[in-house]
Amino acid sequence: MSLVDMNDIVINKDNHLGSGYVSSVYRAFNLKKQKKWAAKIIGLKKVLKEDLIAINWEVLIQKSLEHKNIVNLKGIY
Repeated sequence: MSLVDMNDIVINKDNHLGSGYVSSVYRAFNLKKQKKWAAKIIGLKKVLKEDLIAINWEVLIQKSLEHKNIVNLKGIY
């Protein structure tokens, strides 16, 4: 997993897939790889210190998962 060059990603904010307490998920497209993605955007203005710990755990868990029915974490920006 690596950092994502956001110049390669187009996020369609009209195509909202879901949301949570501090994040929203949108349909996205990676121009360089010509692949559909989902982009999770976290609103840092709402994030508390405890939320950052939970977000870090979520990233660690998501990075370690490899299953055909689970979305893979491709990168972080």
